[in-house]
Amino acid sequence: MKRYDSYKDSGVEWIGEIPSHWDLERYKHLGDSSSTNISVNEFQNEEVIHYSIPNVQKKGTGVLEIGEDIDSSKLLLSGGELMISKLNPRKNCVCIVSQNHNYKILGSGEFVLLRPNGTNTKFLFYYLNNPSYTEYLDSSVESVTRSHQRVNPSIIYNSKVSLPPLSEQQQIVSFLDTKTSLIDSLIKKTQQKIELLKEKRTSLINEVVTKGLNPNVEMKDSGVEWIGEIPIHWGKIKLHTLVTSQKLEFQDGNHGGLHPIPEEFLEIGVPFIKPKDIQKEKVLWDSCDRLPFERCEQFRIGFSNNDDVLLVNRGGSIGKVVYVSDYDNEFPFFVINPQVTYLRGKNGLLSKYIFYISISDIFQCGIDLIMGHGSTFPFLGLSNMGDFEIVFPDISEQNEIVSYLDEQTGIIDKTISIEENRIELLKEYRQSLISEVVTGKRKVIE
Repeated sequence: MKRYDSYKDSGVEWIGEIPSHWDLERYKHLGDSSSTNISVNEFQNEEVIHYSIPNVQKKGTGVLEIGEDIDSSKLLLSGGELMISKLNPRKNCVCIVSQNHNYKILGSGEFVLLRPNGTNTKFLFYYLNNPSYTEYLDSSVESVTRSHQRVNPSIIYNSKVSLPPLSEQQQIVSFLDTKTSLIDSLIKKTQQKIELLKEKRTSLINEVVTKGLNPNVEMKDSGVEWIGEIPIHWGKIKLHTLVTSQKLEFQDGNHGGLHPIPEEFLEIGVPFIKPKDIQKEKVLWDSCDRLPFERCEQFRIGFSNNDDVLLVNRGGSIGKVVYVSDYDNEFPFFVINPQVTYLRGKNGLLSKYIFYISISDIFQCGIDLIMGHGSTFPFLGLSNMGDFEIVFPDISEQNEIVSYLDEQTGIIDKTISIEENRIELLKEYRQSLISEVVTGKRKVIE
């Protein structure tokens, strides 16, 4: 890494040393920070480009919206402004407002804006994306709730910026534009590879849980459009028949007065699993709420354990599924809330086989059909899932299929994990590169 010939102390702890010929300026002195606040009532039924925090976080810019759908007062923008969110500084929400004269441009009041004058706007954009700067803002949070951490705008305006000469700013911007574009391209290609791997995983599961492992077996029509043909010796059965024939337990958590209240939760105790605790086919044991064992003994239902399949039965994450195999058995059971159902196979039906059916497209397609029947509060229970049909072979073939899918999906999952780690490393390198260059720790060579 090439460094500058000489450095000086910036006098700012989080900045450290800067090249001797660089200056140090307060952010507010680098341009005009005046803003015009307007009411969105002025733009009812009018298309505007809206820079909200969610829009910038998702797309890096504003998106077209209808005026009457935009809540609260806004900043009137002209284009070219540099904006940084004062809300949740760790999310590093920074953007340059695009120039568009065909629409009015509005911005959230949660942004702090600057119209740079005599300083390269893109250099400041990279500077505000510097992790050291983000950490400084995060340490300056004044009002804190679980979801809102806000920095006083005066802290941003009075923060220090280490500035090279304008020609060097432009050189740095050109370098970072090229490098970050290459890194972003690699990240995008890696994300595409991950999506293809996930599609391959889903396709494999769909094929095996409907067609089996023997490509030469005689087939028959299942009678279900989205399942198609199945091996001739496989059975087809409805969920409520599986329950009444005692091949399947299907049970959610405790409702009404038995449901615990937040004051009862502990840091140590029996895990109490909610939909938020089920992510990417795993249970987040470390972050879930917990209850006293004595309190759980009062429950009537909802006791779960390893070898159960957990299904989110309502809410925004409806249809999410996990097969439980890593509960540490600290207690004889863990408990689920009413928005989670356990499915437990028995008497010739393997829970792990149910899991593979549950994450297949045939099962998720059934969920979509149920949710599409006009309910404003969709719920997956035996009342509306009872007629849902699944297909399965005898237990010996179930075991073969489970072993095969465990092995094959394990290989795919490991590859996905490697690619996800690659993305994290690329993102870390991107941030490190920006930080080193805009703070002068690394010299850009033409």
